[in-house]
Amino acid sequence: MAGRLGHVGGGTTTLRVYAAWVSESDQRAADSLFARVSARPHPGRPPTMPLEQPRYPYGKVAVALRDEIDAGAINVDELLPAIKDIAARHEVSASTARRAVSLLQKWR
Repeated sequence: MAGRLGHVGGGTTTLRVYAAWVSESDQRAADSLFARVSARPHPGRPPTMPLEQPRYPYGKVAVALRDEIDAGAINVDELLPAIKDIAARHEVSASTARRAVSLLQKWR
């Protein structure tokens, strides 16, 4: 391309002139994408989840456990039941129960 445009010097003029257009185009694209990206959540804020209708089974189990704690069925000062007991009671896998307990800990 440099030869066809009459530039000599191994393409440095071509790169210097036309690369600026590419750089400007990249900057405009980055600016437009940045405007569309949602804000990053605050690091100190706990994750939120709809309380009435959780979307995933682990969320349903976490809400059920939280409701049991709020109702006094599970004492705040006591340990939670074993993961396999939580899984059996809510008819989910042990990994789902473990994830629910992890989510419950994040809600503290």
